[in-house]
Amino acid sequence: MQDDILFVPGRLSLIGGISDLIVPYLSKNKELSSGKAIAVTIDKGIYSKAKKM
Repeated sequence: MQDDILFVPGRLSLIGGISDLIVPYLSKNKELSSGKAIAVTIDKGIYSKAKKM
C-alpha cells in the first residue's frame, strides 16, 4: 500500500488576520477590523505522509 503525501501551503499575511498585529493600524485606519486579512499562499509549507491502518 502506498503512503499518501499531504502538502499544506504556507500563507503570507500582508495585513490583518491576527488581531494582535492589526491593533496598531486601527487607530490610523478605522476601515480595518480584526478578523479580516489580505493573505496569499506561498510555495513553502508543511509536508506530511499518511498511511492507512
